[in-house]
Amino acid sequence: MVGTAEQILERLAADPVVSAVSELRLELPYEFHRGDYEQIPHDVRHLIAPELGRRPSGAVTPAARPVAARGGSGR
Repeated sequence: MVGTAEQILERLAADPVVSAVSELRLELPYEFHRGDYEQIPHDVRHLIAPELGRRPSGAVTPAARPVAARGGSGR
């Protein structure tokens, strides 16, 4: 798929298979410039995946983090 994050989200939301799978795979062509290779995964991770209810494996939600990790004293 090629397009803005909004266009890609629209197409993914319309695809009934997306809600049935547990993983999404991103493939990029070899001829992209370095900036594209940095920007596309960033956009997928920060703009597209969260809108689909996805987060990176091993990601911890702020509520699940220990208090000390949020800067609190833990008391």
